[in-house]
Amino acid sequence: VIRIQLPAFLQPAVDHENAVELQVSQIQVPAGGTFATRMGLQITTVDDRNPFYTTSTGAYVYVRPGLAFGGVVTTEGSGNSKPFRGDADNVLYVKLIFGAVLRAYPQAEDARFVVHLPEGYACSSVQPAPVTLSVF
Repeated sequence: VIRIQLPAFLQPAVDHENAVELQVSQIQVPAGGTFATRMGLQITTVDDRNPFYTTSTGAYVYVRPGLAFGGVVTTEGSGNSKPFRGDADNVLYVKLIFGAVLRAYPQAEDARFVVHLPEGYACSSVQPAPVTLSVF
């Protein structure tokens, strides 16, 4: 959140001739990256009344992801003890590192992602991996 207070001598912008254009730079962005998005802007009076909301124009704000990874954990003792065709009730652990910050809008449901299993596979439960797993 950035708060910019404009000088009191500025007159209300009733047309394009009196409009104030702001250019903000050197904003600290998430180190892990971010999906392409617009930035929101809210303008209010000095006493924080009469809000007006808009979004940035021009190019989307985007930070290239630093790292992304997804895969089945394959280290010794980390599940997959029944890897053969016909084996049932195998336990697989999946390690995911997102290449960008995953967020939801405040009025929306929680952020989420979907994992699609290969044909013929079914998932019976989803649980956190134990902290004793060798990848930690």
